[in-house]
Amino acid sequence: MSRSHSSKRYPIPFDLHPYLVKNGWEFIDDIIWQKPDYSVKNRIGEFMQRRKPLDYKPNAVTEYLMVYRKETNKLIDWNIRSYDKETIQASRVPNGFETTNVWKIEPCFDKIHSAVFPAELCKRVIQYYSFKGDLIFDPFAGSVTVGETARALGRKFFLTEKEATYFEYMKSKEKPCLFEKEATKFLTLNEFIESTLNLSTGGIN
Repeated sequence: MSRSHSSKRYPIPFDLHPYLVKNGWEFIDDIIWQKPDYSVKNRIGEFMQRRKPLDYKPNAVTEYLMVYRKETNKLIDWNIRSYDKETIQASRVPNGFETTNVWKIEPCFDKIHSAVFPAELCKRVIQYYSFKGDLIFDPFAGSVTVGETARALGRKFFLTEKEATYFEYMKSKEKPCLFEKEATKFLTLNEFIESTLNLSTGGIN
């Protein structure tokens, strides 16, 4: 609000963790997305001039990726065995995969959306944690990077977005003939609700 009011950062992953566990999710891993220093907001400038204790605010070059699965006492192998051998073989992660939990990936920028995920970040998450043919859900679709990456990797996608500007942006990026068998559907919330009602009553195949 002013120079006399403090600015605060919120540890969102740590705030969300107890809620996820309480609602039946099991923590698997935390991954650090590391960005180059030049690409983030400069918070250290004032400290560099005065170097007073307590005034230190480092440039935040990392973000957390938190990995969970539905709570179970079964091994990960149990999940893998739910797929047929052909799907498992086709979904094998190619050479060049990341071996640590620190992923150094350049951010990207977009004229329409202020916080775009790099395609490489989406690619790794989808390749490492899903099989071909799986459904990838992005509740904050934004610039549709997750959907585009999922499709390129042979997965299906379901996206939601509450901002009309981004919804129209997604529709504008869609190109004809991207699917061989099925086209992407764009539905408003009311249209989606109606379609699910029709589906439950046998009105949609």
